[in-house]
Amino acid sequence: MTRSENHWESRTNCPDCGGELTPIRMIDATERAMGSGVGHVELAYASMSSAPSDLSGTFPAAGVVRAKLCGSCGRIFLYAVGTAGGLNR
Repeated sequence: MTRSENHWESRTNCPDCGGELTPIRMIDATERAMGSGVGHVELAYASMSSAPSDLSGTFPAAGVVRAKLCGSCGRIFLYAVGTAGGLNR
């Protein structure tokens, strides 16, 4: 785990207002039906230099996106967590 990952994983207070940070799940509605998402996936990120797969058209993920919400000011903080083969590094 890198210093920046550890920093956000362990952070409990908002750097803006000092309010309490709570981990939240970011939801991506990959399929829509009846006005809402019916298929959800974990948000991920890829390098800008990566190219989509010829077979599936998807980009190889470099890691996942995690989030924390400040209960006082409502700000959402996003941070990256790298993975290797689906497992945390």
